Amino acid sequence: MNIDTFELEIEEKILDRGYDYWQSGSVQKIVHSEGNRITAVVMGSEPYRVSIELDKKGDITHSCTCPYDYGPICKHVVALLYEIEERQLNNSEPGEQGGDGGGESDGGNGNGNGNGNENGDIEVEGEDRDDLSRLEEILGNLEARELRALVLEHVRHDLSWGNDLLGRYSESDEESYHHYCAMLEEQLDACRGRHGYIDYHQASMAGDEASDMVDRARVLIGDQKFDQAIPMLHAVCTVMAEGIEEADDSDGSIGGAIEDAIDCFQEMAVDPDLPDAIRIRLISLLTDQELLSTLSDYSWDSNLLSILPHLVETAEEEKQVLSLLADHYGAAADSSVDEGVRQGSWNRSYMAEEAARIMLALFQRRRSPAEIEAFIRAHTYMPSFRRLVLQQHLERGEYQELYREAEEGIIQDAGLPGLVREWTGWILKGAQASGDTDRVRESAWKAR
Repeated sequence: MNIDTFELEIEEKILDRGYDYWQSGSVQKIVHSEGNRITAVVMGSEPYRVSIELDKKGDITHSCTCPYDYGPICKHVVALLYEIEERQLNNSEPGEQGGDGGGESDGGNGNGNGNGNENGDIEVEGEDRDDLSRLEEILGNLEARELRALVLEHVRHDLSWGNDLLGRYSESDEESYHHYCAMLEEQLDACRGRHGYIDYHQASMAGDEASDMVDRARVLIGDQKFDQAIPMLHAVCTVMAEGIEEADDSDGSIGGAIEDAIDCFQEMAVDPDLPDAIRIRLISLLTDQELLSTLSDYSWDSNLLSILPHLVETAEEEKQVLSLLADHYGAAADSSVDEGVRQGSWNRSYMAEEAARIMLALFQRRRSPAEIEAFIRAHTYMPSFRRLVLQQHLERGEYQELYREAEEGIIQDAGLPGLVREWTGWILKGAQASGDTDRVRESAWKAR
């Protein structure tokens, strides 16, 4: 990765979050050491030490003390990259005073949020390291009573830190969950304006706080500490899904945190070493109607439910999930009401297809090939299932069956031009594969 092209090489979501951190003045205590090494403290849910080294060609070596290890680079490193880029554009070496005002001379980004102390001086890396060593020595020499008093004093001034401690060390999962919820709710409250609404910039910061919690949970998952990760992810899904209703989440920070939390549940579900107790606990959580209802406005409930087929291992659990699908999606999940679904509203059809896709994933893990094929063919009135059947016919060289299936789709979906073109395109695929030139010409003309 190169300093001149890093924006082209980093995932857009991480890039946007890093940019927001930089814009908000979160990059502090910048130090330019020998060998073109730049370090800084980036303020996230806690201060993180970021280090970037540039070689003569501008190629980047980087590190960060945050727990994120899901990708090649975190938002804190990106924030410092933007600071370095800005200083280069202003002909100022990273870590030196530069620019032409607006806070830039203090190491900021032009927003007046400088990185130096009140005199404008940049703190040096060596002093920071000495202070940290001295602090470790002091804490090591404190008696337990003194250390408790110090922690409690800090908690009185920072309730969020107290909730974090309670979340980590509570005796029950329910307690941990509620303390993590309190942390996120405090963050949302702090971001609300005078009328209770969370604006674009504050929504981004609230989303970043939730993302930091997801990153911590992901590290715990990597360490097989599933029981500690679950309350964090549960809290993010619950609190942020409620908070997004009162926020301008145009950049997707809050929604992105929720989706990342759901991805973490997926990671756990497919882990071959997942303990059975955790598997059962996840089934219980992912079938919780209150959580599903909270996530339903943005279809995140379907994302959560689609994880269940990876967790089900017994006939009783399968029965439980099928019953839940019927309750959650209503009559749309009942394959006996095909005609009603076909004639119903778009929303009902969508819910029916979501339920059927989850049921298919469940059956593919637990039912015989004959039962699976029968289920697929019973649902070909749904576009995703018709595609499966058409693909099967094409792969097997069953061209006449393919034509019949596609023509049925054209008749059924006559009022939906996009689907009509798609089914006509399948006829064209079959004709091309079979060498039927007359049908190729006819279907190519219709598919235009």
